[in-house]
Amino acid sequence: WLYTFGGTTDDSLTGGCHHNTMMGYVLSSVLTLNFNTFGSGCYSNTFGTDCSNNTFGNECYSNTFGNYCSYNKFGDYCWSNTFGNYCEHNEFGDNCDSNTFGDICDYNTFDDRCYSNTFGNYCYSNTFGDSCQSNTFDNECNNNAFNVDCSFNTFGASCYSNTFVGSFKNNTFGNICYSNTFG
Repeated sequence: WLYTFGGTTDDSLTGGCHHNTMMGYVLSSVLTLNFNTFGSGCYSNTFGTDCSNNTFGNECYSNTFGNYCSYNKFGDYCWSNTFGNYCEHNEFGDNCDSNTFGDICDYNTFDDRCYSNTFGNYCYSNTFGDSCQSNTFDNECNNNAFNVDCSFNTFGASCYSNTFVGSFKNNTFGNICYSNTFG
């Protein structure tokens, strides 16, 4: 199944996708919600398990995504969303803020001005753009790459092998943080 919500494929669907509950469909005994396009102004929606390979437009906010949230693309101004377990291999646009990421948050890409987010356990191998500020990272946050002007972030215990490029200031690290590289 392939749907477009608020996109240009079907003009009757423009104007934002909001206040919907979308559970995955069953195909070959696998529950999925995949390969959908949500236009700008997608907000206050709840998605079921295995939400993957979807594209979300700008101003995507106040949504809740279930387990296995992966390979999704989010536009600019993505904020106040809650992402379930296994949130991985996702791409987030500029100004991604005030989101909560579940366990095993890995291999995600965040563009510039990613701030005030909370990253759950096992946050590793993520890439952050410029001005990544005021975020909270849980314990065992490792192998992440932070670009220019990364400041006012809090890292939990056992954070290691992270790379920070240029202008890195006013950050706090927990116990046993090691093998980090600072620009």
